[in-house]
Amino acid sequence: MMLEARTTKPLDFHECLSLLQDAQWGRLVYTHQVLPCVLPTKFHMREGRIVLRIGEHSRLTTAADNTVVSFEADEFDPETGLGWWVTVTGHARVTDNDSDTTTLSAPAAPSPPGHEPANPAVVINTEIVAGYRGQLL
Repeated sequence: MMLEARTTKPLDFHECLSLLQDAQWGRLVYTHQVLPCVLPTKFHMREGRIVLRIGEHSRLTTAADNTVVSFEADEFDPETGLGWWVTVTGHARVTDNDSDTTTLSAPAAPSPPGHEPANPAVVINTEIVAGYRGQLL
């Protein structure tokens, strides 16, 4: 069986950020015990940065704090084969509500009665950004 070549067009930085702004799900790529890990996750864009809500005791509080990570989001129509994908690589840090970056936090999940939310989040700078749109199959 012969596969046809993909026909894709590179996207500029602003097109990539615009697509990320409208997306809700992506994949965080980070290192855990010297091995690559991929975590599907919801995310938000805030002030040109990717923000992921994490649990208070998540392994990401150490694995993704002050490290370089990658993040990928995409959209694909299986009927037409058309879609896009954007990959971001940048320095990540963990922040909480008490930090000076509260405005970057994604909306928090409701807390149980009597518990103050910790609201930790991973914030990823968009340092290296690449994206493509077109025929993916």
